[in-house]
Amino acid sequence: MKYLEENNDNNDNDNNNKKDKAEHTRIFALYIFSIITIITIILFFINNKFYDKLYLLICIIIQVLTLVSLYFDYTYFLNFLSKFFAILIVCGVLFIKTKIILLTILCILFITLITRKYFKTCLFYYWDKSEYNIISDIGYLLLLILNLYKILYLK
Repeated sequence: MKYLEENNDNNDNDNNNKKDKAEHTRIFALYIFSIITIITIILFFINNKFYDKLYLLICIIIQVLTLVSLYFDYTYFLNFLSKFFAILIVCGVLFIKTKIILLTILCILFITLITRKYFKTCLFYYWDKSEYNIISDIGYLLLLILNLYKILYLK
């Protein structure tokens, strides 16, 4: 009987550790997204091109929604927003020609790859480690290489 009680205590400790790690990841994601949102807002006011401003405005809206979802722990909405994040990154790499925005996207791609390796999950899926997908890493790495190429050879 004593073994069963100790085993239950260990299970409770494991569950608490998982919750603590998920909470730590969520707070880290809040910091990262806050910094990226501030940088995006600054770029919005610095930039003069219409399409760049439109792109940045859409990014700001998605980032603010992501911050609210992270703060209030709306996991289902984060799942939805993660798709927009990927679409915005792809559109930015393919269509944006302003170097400062491309450099920002390059930094975001580096942060994305580093945090995916460090936390062994996507920051949008901080509550579920099984959502980690190596194909996404390869896609982000290819976008990073394409973005770097555009920055180096853009006139």
